[in-house]
Amino acid sequence: MNLNTVETLEPTSPVGMTAKAIMEAWCRNFSPDGFFRFHDPVVPFAVEERRNFRATRLSVCCDESSEEFAYLIETPDGHHAGLFEPGDNQRATLRDRIVSSLGLTPGEYR
Repeated sequence: MNLNTVETLEPTSPVGMTAKAIMEAWCRNFSPDGFFRFHDPVVPFAVEERRNFRATRLSVCCDESSEEFAYLIETPDGHHAGLFEPGDNQRATLRDRIVSSLGLTPGEYR
């Protein structure tokens, strides 16, 4: 979600207010492209959609001079992993479930 989208969220609880403040701060101050992306919170929801995982092998790029330093990269000799690849509809559904669980109601982004 971009900052404009985050700003339209309506907190319905103290947790929602804190979540929104964190999301806004991330978009303004930390995100290189101005977007807030759900990572850890998506896991409990994503595991319900096993069909959206693709088997692969991943490694962490440890080359400090590389632009991919600390990124997960697909490589034949990496660790076995499942890469989550949801379609647009699943992304929207996951976003809505996460936003709702944080005590926020969708604003005008729908």
